[in-house]
Amino acid sequence: MNDTTRLINELRLERDTLDPVAGLSSRKIITTLVVATVLLAGGFIYWTITGTPQGILIQVATVAAFTQDGANPDNAVLNASGYIVARRQATVSAKITARVTEVFIDEGQSVEQGEIIATLDNTNIKAVYQHNHAQLEQASASLRAAQVAVNNEQPLFARVQQQLERGVGSQQDFDVGKARYETARANLDVATQTLAVAEASLLIAERNLDDTIVRAPFSGIVTVKAAQPGEMVSPISAGGGFTRTGIGTIVDMASLEVDVDVSESFINR
Repeated sequence: MNDTTRLINELRLERDTLDPVAGLSSRKIITTLVVATVLLAGGFIYWTITGTPQGILIQVATVAAFTQDGANPDNAVLNASGYIVARRQATVSAKITARVTEVFIDEGQSVEQGEIIATLDNTNIKAVYQHNHAQLEQASASLRAAQVAVNNEQPLFARVQQQLERGVGSQQDFDVGKARYETARANLDVATQTLAVAEASLLIAERNLDDTIVRAPFSGIVTVKAAQPGEMVSPISAGGGFTRTGIGTIVDMASLEVDVDVSESFINR
């Protein structure tokens, strides 16, 4: 062997040195790459949905192939790709058409069920509520006055009735006393019904006033903030595109699941 051949042999690299994964089967390598890809994709999708809000505990699950016998060999029963989605999410809207005064949410913020996320202009509705409240007070006063009138007329009518029975009173006095007593009773019935109507009207006004406060229907994460103070919102779609149909979108992160598409040929698996 001459010097040139010896030098060339010294420069030659062994195959194990060039291939760090030598000795591993190609199936194991592919499986490892698929698992790593799924983990990275799942983390990216979760980060995209939540915006990595502060205070959220992110749990990482180990992804592994599975077989019919429960083992974990290279041959998986089913391979599929999909997305991490939430089973429960809602675009929260107002029940009435009004102007937004305050919005208390931002994208990525955690909210609790029943928490106030926005308020609407309640100027006119509050005026109606105060008007109905005043009517209720008036109806209550009228009912008390009607009850007093009945209490006053009842003994007077009883007296003229006794006088007529003993023959010391006239029929005319009896008729007048009876008419006044029956009128007082009728006024009491009217006042009672008027009070009931006033109470119902006030209840409606209270509900309308409560509709100006938008609350979270369930606990979750805000993914979309759709409205700003000063904008009009409506529960129905309006023409022109100047009216919002929602305040924001809330996603329940406790209901996350994996949504995958399975080929029809693999349904039996």
